[in-house]
Amino acid sequence: MGFLDSIQSIISVYLLIAAGYILTKKDILSTEFGSRIAWLVVNLTFPAYILSALPYQFTKAQFMESAGGIFAALIATAVLYPLGYTAGKIFKVKNENMGVFLALFVYSNVVFIGLPVNQALFGDSSVAYVLEYYIANTILFWTLGVYSIQKSSGSGKGSINLKALLTPSLTATVVAIIFVLADFKLPEMLQKPASMLGSMTSPLATLFIGMVFAEMKLSDFKITKDFWAVMTGRFVISPFAVFLIMMFFTSFNAERQEVYILQAAMPAMNQVTILSKYYGCDYKYSTILTAWSFVVSMIALPLYVILFQYLF
Repeated sequence: MGFLDSIQSIISVYLLIAAGYILTKKDILSTEFGSRIAWLVVNLTFPAYILSALPYQFTKAQFMESAGGIFAALIATAVLYPLGYTAGKIFKVKNENMGVFLALFVYSNVVFIGLPVNQALFGDSSVAYVLEYYIANTILFWTLGVYSIQKSSGSGKGSINLKALLTPSLTATVVAIIFVLADFKLPEMLQKPASMLGSMTSPLATLFIGMVFAEMKLSDFKITKDFWAVMTGRFVISPFAVFLIMMFFTSFNAERQEVYILQAAMPAMNQVTILSKYYGCDYKYSTILTAWSFVVSMIALPLYVILFQYLF
């Protein structure tokens, strides 16, 4: 994809975000509706997309090749933990916020922003690579990520949440993989509605981000040392670490590498804020830094598209 086409694709995503922002400000969309959109994307439209698309985009041989991609994404994500901890110490992040800080530093928003941006830039061919990164990101978030957030709750206890791994999206991914290995595709009467539901994922996800922006106050956006630490991790250290790791996987094509780097440069995961509230951590700390990461991503992502013109 050419540079101008890439920029236009990102702008198209931002226009949908702007639509969500304006509609919320005009009280056409509400906070309650935003929560329902989030539920629909995570529990219905994205799983439907996976089930309707993955068996048609992967052959058995192609999937066996993707195992290397998942392994690479696991390494790239795990490496960020010691880097994040070191950054937290350098920026003197408070001990009670360190676990939440690490989750913000390490984990990317691979569905709400990552999926629509990569689809806009590369088309449906990128979905397989998005899913590879998603699987690695999800496994580590619901284990190490949840553990670190629990440690920030003040209880001093943390546990690996294996049950939480069985999200509808990950479950749909596992079922779709079984379909691929068995060379099975959904019957037409199921494939068509699943495909229609799945096509709603990117528009709904981008509208939701605009709604989140509309609910924030300008006074909430203060630049602190924690801001610099998280933004440096999200948009500099994380993608650079992935870029270095990709150098060891010489069989990966340019599109796969670009998708991985972009996934690493996405804003922080929404689930960090949700779990911060659930476990009794500093909810506002997570909310503000997550919102900041969305703002900064609007500048960072086009810059990466420019950089790709010289790297690949």
